Amino acid sequence: MPFLADHGVDEHNVLARLSAEDFESFVEIVVDFAALSRDALESEDAVASGKLWQSIFGSKFPLPGPTGGHRVPARFTTPTVASTAPKTERFA
Repeated sequence: MPFLADHGVDEHNVLARLSAEDFESFVEIVVDFAALSRDALESEDAVASGKLWQSIFGSKFPLPGPTGGHRVPARFTTPTVASTAPKTERFA
């Protein structure tokens, strides 16, 4: 069993009360989720990636739109008020 120090009190092992069997089960789950998350990150299909994330985090994890999200791309607009126009003088 590894020693995992408490971030507040270094000499406290937060895994001290965990049985070896429970730790082994935890590691198996993490290994499975690591493979799923790698597949989700490497997926070219946003919806397929979202479904893989849902298999880890549950159905409350939102599925992205077909282009990878629901956000509208930001567009830059030129300022129309003179006070917002950049000045040519430098501050020193």
